[in-house]
Amino acid sequence: MFGVYLAGDSINYFVPPANLTGEPVKAHLLSRSVGFSRSVTSIMVHKHAEIVAQVVFLSLGLSIAVAQFALPMGLRVVALGLAGGMGALVVAAFWVLKRGAFGTLLRGLVRIGIKPEHLNPQGHATASLDRWFALFYKTRMPVFYWATFLCLLGWCGGLLETYLVLQWLSAKPSFGTAVAVESLAMALNSIIFFIPERVGSAETVRVAVFSALGLPTAQGAVYSIIRRGREITWAIPGLLILLAMKAGIAGATREVTG
Repeated sequence: MFGVYLAGDSINYFVPPANLTGEPVKAHLLSRSVGFSRSVTSIMVHKHAEIVAQVVFLSLGLSIAVAQFALPMGLRVVALGLAGGMGALVVAAFWVLKRGAFGTLLRGLVRIGIKPEHLNPQGHATASLDRWFALFYKTRMPVFYWATFLCLLGWCGGLLETYLVLQWLSAKPSFGTAVAVESLAMALNSIIFFIPERVGSAETVRVAVFSALGLPTAQGAVYSIIRRGREITWAIPGLLILLAMKAGIAGATREVTG
């Protein structure tokens, strides 16, 4: 499971759009153990829980940033607007997934002119997915809450990282400053998710956040480099695991066909 997560996470990091391209990879790798419907359901529920946790983290973090720092009005509007948009996305996801999202999508494709016979091969799979989602959100919500809590701890791990780096860079770091840096950078970087690895843009955003908070931009540049190094260190093992899994699948296929 950890290998599957790392492999998909690495794809998310290196292939745009960020946090989306790796999910099909995770579902594909996981489907070999639990089947297609269960793997897709688990991956999408996890992504839903992750977004819910991110909205909670951003809401708390941006509230602290706005209360403690005299931020430019434009930055406040963009950050808070993004958090509100993500919150609306979370609510919409609950509503859609509980009401048969995939079946609704197929019916919509038929309405716009696609022939039903072209969609028949997908009909059984989508019906199965809709049943799994409906069953999960009806009977397993405590599991979803637990997953959301664990994802929230994951987002707080980034906050801890930021605080430790600030402690090294600054003589008197505060927890509020770390919260503001992490939440504002997260909010603004979410806008540029389509840039591969956010090369250059993530560093620019983090330096700009330091400047908006009245912190030295040189510290922002050093912080950005350290953060980039950690991200790459986390992503490379996932690629190696993906290559190893691919080699294992190819070897097993050769044995069967041989």
